[in-house]
Order: sequence, then C-alpha cells, then structure tokens
Amino acid sequence: MPVGAGLLFFVGFENGALQYVLLGVTSEFDLEGAAIGMLLATQYFALMIAQPLFGIIADRVGKKPMILVSMCIFIAGCIIIAGTPGISLFVAGVFITGMGYGVTEALISAALVDEYPDKAERYINISQSLFSFGAVVSPLAANQLSKIANARLIFLAAALGFVALLPFFTLIPLQRRHTTKEKVAFSFRNKQLLILPLLVIPIFIYGGMETSGAGFFNSLFSQALSTPEFGAYAISAFWLVMMASRLFFGVVRFPAKRVALSCMICGTAVFAALSISHSPLFSLLLCAIAGLGAGPVWAILISFAAKEVPAYSGTVVSFMTTSSGLGATLIPILVGWSANRFSLFAAMLTIGIVMLICVMVFMMYLKRRPD
Repeated sequence: MPVGAGLLFFVGFENGALQYVLLGVTSEFDLEGAAIGMLLATQYFALMIAQPLFGIIADRVGKKPMILVSMCIFIAGCIIIAGTPGISLFVAGVFITGMGYGVTEALISAALVDEYPDKAERYINISQSLFSFGAVVSPLAANQLSKIANARLIFLAAALGFVALLPFFTLIPLQRRHTTKEKVAFSFRNKQLLILPLLVIPIFIYGGMETSGAGFFNSLFSQALSTPEFGAYAISAFWLVMMASRLFFGVVRFPAKRVALSCMICGTAVFAALSISHSPLFSLLLCAIAGLGAGPVWAILISFAAKEVPAYSGTVVSFMTTSSGLGATLIPILVGWSANRFSLFAAMLTIGIVMLICVMVFMMYLKRRPD
C-alpha cells in the first residue's frame, strides 16, 4: 500500500502541475483561452481510451504487469511535456501521460479493493490523499520554478518519482486472485449491471467537476477577479483541503454513503456560490471548501462499484475511472464554452448545475442499496 500511495502522489503531482501550467502554455504557444479546456480534455481522452483495455487485460494476466507498463508510459509522457518546443509534441505528451496516469490510478485502486475488501474505501481514500498532496505541492513548485525557468520542467520531477518507485513496485506480491468458478458465476446480464449506471453517472460528473474546477480557478482569479497572484493558491487550497478530507475519512470510520452524499451537496453549493462571488478572498475560501466537497467521493464510488462485481474488479474499476475521465474530457469543454460565451462566473454555475445532477442520481443509487 505505501508504494501504491507513493505512485498516486506523483500522479497527483502531474495533475496539479498540468492545471497550473495551462494558462502559461496558452500564452507560450499563442492559443485562445478555450484551449485550456481542450488540453485538459486531451489527457482525459487518453485515460478514457487506455483504462478499459488495460483493465480487461489485467483481469486476465494480473494487475502488476499492467501497472508496470503504465508506469513506463507515464514517465515517457512527462519527459515529452517537459522538453517539447512545440504545441504538437506538447499535446502528444499530455495524451501519453494521460494513458499512464489513468491506468496506474485505476489498477492501484482495484488492487486495493482486491487485497483489502473490508477496508477498501479507507485505503483508497488514504492513497487519494497522497494524490491530492501531490497536486497541492506541484502548482506552488511550478510557480517558483517559473521565476527562473520554464514551469513545464516540473514534469521531470513526476517522471523521476516514478523511476525511483519502479524497483520497489516490482518487489510487491499481488497474489489475490478470483477463481474461475467465481468468474463463471458472474454474467454481464446479472443484476449488478443494472445498478452500475447509478455509480457511473456520478463519477462521470465528479471527474468533470474536479478537472473543470481546478483547471479554471487560475483563469477565474486572473481574468474575472483581477487577482492573478491568487490563482496558484486557489488550486493548492482546493487540493490541500481535498487531501485533508480524504486522509480524515481514510483514517476515521464514517458511513460511506452518507459521507459521499454530503460531500456532493457541499460541492454543488460551493460552485453556485462561486458564480456570484466577486470577492477574491471569499472566492479563495470557496475554492478550499470545494476540495472538501470533492474529498472522499471518488474513492467511495470506486469501492462501491468494485464490490458490486468483485470477480472483475480490474474491468469494473477501469470502466468507472474511464467514466470519470470521460467526464473530465467533456465537462471542461462545456465549462470552457460557458466561459467564452458568457463569463467565468457562468462557468462556475455550470459546474454547480452538473453537480446537482450528480446528487440526484446518487440518491437513486442509495434508494436501491439502503443497507
């Protein structure tokens, strides 16, 4: 579990760094502001493509070899992002990194459900808190690096982190396997699949909320609130509170379903408030509270889905994280269109509206799984 958590720290480090550097990349390569949404979408489109394929293979050959492959892909992508002189290779690097990032995160999470089924929500939350910590550190580090060099060089740190953890991961035995009998007993016509869409839709929206929120915070403060110095702090505050929330719910036992619903409602209210707040300080506070609303939701939804179909945890978790990636691909485009067509305040309201849909669908799930 510690090595898996370490890998997710560097995945989060890359994610926070990308969200920070995008505004500078639009200036460096002379792109329009809407390109931020498209570049975010590129990474999550790659994630969406790679995760189902790797998840299906992992349930056949084992999760460990697939995680090792994804680590190498991630390293290559980070190096390309850091060193490319042109926009075409930058987009290619974002795409490649997204493949490695997505598969690593999905299969580490699935392995935790396999190995620790009774503590899955807590352990995934702890590993996700390290993901959030990485996303807190990287915007601040990139901000300091930008004063002396190109901020994109920060991606070399994520690559080196994976290189350092690679030999340790090779020593970890992932021995838990579901038997052929367990697999044959499951049919894709079974009732489990009838309830999975009620988890897929919330995680689709969650992925879009997390990416759009953090991705547009920098623009909100730089352009709408005229306080560009707050941008990096807003992104870091978002991830810092998310990290604390995930760590808290990973260590302390709470009813997972109530926690997830409460956090979703919190996120809905926060983005609605951001759409009307013209105070930089209050908006900065709201960005931090948004991290609380995002907190443990991803881990809980992933764990619930894997437990619905335990014999195919790799496949199911990969499709769940693919749904999250699809939301992170499409919703930023919608939010970017809203920002260009109306305003950045309208973009925040758009996120609040889709979060309200998330709340409604998850409540439907709770009615079918009251236990």
